[in-house]
Amino acid sequence: MHIINILHTGVGLIFLIIFLATGQYMGASFPDLYDGNEVVRVLYRANHIYILMAAMLNVTLGIYLIQHHKQDRKVIQWLASILILISPILFLSGFFYESHSVDLDRPFTFWGAVFILSGVLLNILAKIGDTWGSSTPEKG
Repeated sequence: MHIINILHTGVGLIFLIIFLATGQYMGASFPDLYDGNEVVRVLYRANHIYILMAAMLNVTLGIYLIQHHKQDRKVIQWLASILILISPILFLSGFFYESHSVDLDRPFTFWGAVFILSGVLLNILAKIGDTWGSSTPEKG
């Protein structure tokens, strides 16, 4: 198992626990947390689900990501991984700093989504030209 797989798995599992904790936080704090404003309630729940999405993506990559044998493709995969590893931190920041307001300017959430999208697209780019599922794993 490569370091990137360990990082993805670790970050994913940590953020699965954080997902459960933010759920407990909402359960204990609602309805006072959103003070009857349903828009704020939906924003909290949306960021809560984004944390879950980023955590599950990281766990999945930790389990299934195979480093490409070509150096240029490996660099693309590392860049993709860095973006995807950062995304749950951005979503968690959005949960605590953006969800309490009805302001739709949500930079943490926006950049978390951009990082996940970019990471997935870069992983696809790293795989273009290969037969799906037949990438030779790096030895070591």
